[in-house]
Amino acid sequence: AVSAFVLFPLCSMRSLAPLAKFSVLGVLSNVYISAFVLLRACDGSYRQGGALARAAPALPRFAAEAGGAWRTASHPGVAVLLSILATAFLAHYNAPLFYEQLAPGPDGRKGGRRFLAVSLLGFTASAAIFCSVMAGGFLPFRS
Repeated sequence: AVSAFVLFPLCSMRSLAPLAKFSVLGVLSNVYISAFVLLRACDGSYRQGGALARAAPALPRFAAEAGGAWRTASHPGVAVLLSILATAFLAHYNAPLFYEQLAPGPDGRKGGRRFLAVSLLGFTASAAIFCSVMAGGFLPFRS
C-alpha cells in the first residue's frame, strides 16, 4: 500500500524540485535535534542527581577497558562505530551531479580545485557535526 500510494507517485515525478521545501524541513529538524542533544550534554540534567537522571529507570554504565589503544581499537564495538560513520558519508553517488552543477570560476573552468574545496568543506563540516552529536550523546552519562 505504501509503495503504491506514496513511493510510486514520487518515483514518477520528472523533477524532485517540488520536494526541496521538505528537504529544508528535514535539515532544520536535524539541526534542532543536534542542538537539543548538545544542550542536554551541557545542562547536567542527565548527570547523577540531575532532573532527568532521577526520572530514568536505570542509568547506563560504561565499563573501563583494561589495556591500551590497541585493545580499544580491536573491540567489536569499534566495527559498529565505523559502519555508522561510513553510512553517514554515503552521498557519493551525487558527486558527479554536484560537479556538473558547480558554476564556472572567473577563468570559465569548473576546475578540480574548486570542487575539492567544496567537498572538503562539506565533509569536514559533516564530520564536526557528527562528532559533536556523538560526544553530546555520550558525555551526559559519564561518571
